[in-house]
Amino acid sequence: MVLRWREALTKVANLSGWDLRDKPQSAAIKEIVQNIINILDCKSSCVLKDLVGICGMGGIGKTTLATVLYDRISQQFGTCCFIDDVSKIYRLRDGPLDLQKQILGQEHHQICNHYNATNLIRRRLCRQKALVILDNVDHIEQLEKIVVHRAWLGAGSKIIIISRDEHILKQYGVDAVYKVPLLDWANSLQLLCRKAFKLDHILSSYEGLVNGILNYANGLPLAIKVLGSFLYGRDISEWRSALARLRESPDKDVMNVLRLSFDGLRETEKEIFLHIACFFDMHVEKYV
Repeated sequence: MVLRWREALTKVANLSGWDLRDKPQSAAIKEIVQNIINILDCKSSCVLKDLVGICGMGGIGKTTLATVLYDRISQQFGTCCFIDDVSKIYRLRDGPLDLQKQILGQEHHQICNHYNATNLIRRRLCRQKALVILDNVDHIEQLEKIVVHRAWLGAGSKIIIISRDEHILKQYGVDAVYKVPLLDWANSLQLLCRKAFKLDHILSSYEGLVNGILNYANGLPLAIKVLGSFLYGRDISEWRSALARLRESPDKDVMNVLRLSFDGLRETEKEIFLHIACFFDMHVEKYV
């Protein structure tokens, strides 16, 4: 399980908008992780909060926060499992069974029957204090097929489900949902400076351009990371050119991530989204 988690962490470092090596973000990450730990802490409530959801838009850093959380609390559990892309694995030929095998561990990979795997999960979880993190869940049926019910959990066990869709989490009956916030201006500025200048501050001649980039990124960690990395080492004229292009055509890497959220909508929801985008352009967000 430890090896699998380290592989997941490597993927996160490459794909997520948050970068664990960026020291200016550490305070923000620690604060959010502590908020989630407070949600998980059953000492402050008579209700056992053993099923928690984390949600937010693509590129906001849900997976990175989950890995930091895993690192902070996994030692408190007898068995741990971090599945880093439920949606992708589920769509493979033996996807539901493969997901169950990850929960059971390497020693049970010879199982070839969904029914047997389900029974084994039930017997195993009821005897242990387990931590299970399921990342990138985009359909309720994925959770239903994995078959990890709260009634099967041993005392003190926790299941954390990560999804872009808050409705999936509520539909599955989580005890609490934590919505990952966008970065505030100060943290956005620190992240951009770290990526674009390898410094913790703005080079004076770039100040106006930095503000333009941050207004465009609007607190989304992935956008700030991608744009900052692209602009690193470039002169002021190249920054101006890049900013002008962004205003005309969004960055492809950022849009590919945001597109996943759009593709996950039902057809009627997609039509509503496009109507809002087309007919309410330039209106105040609160009014829209």
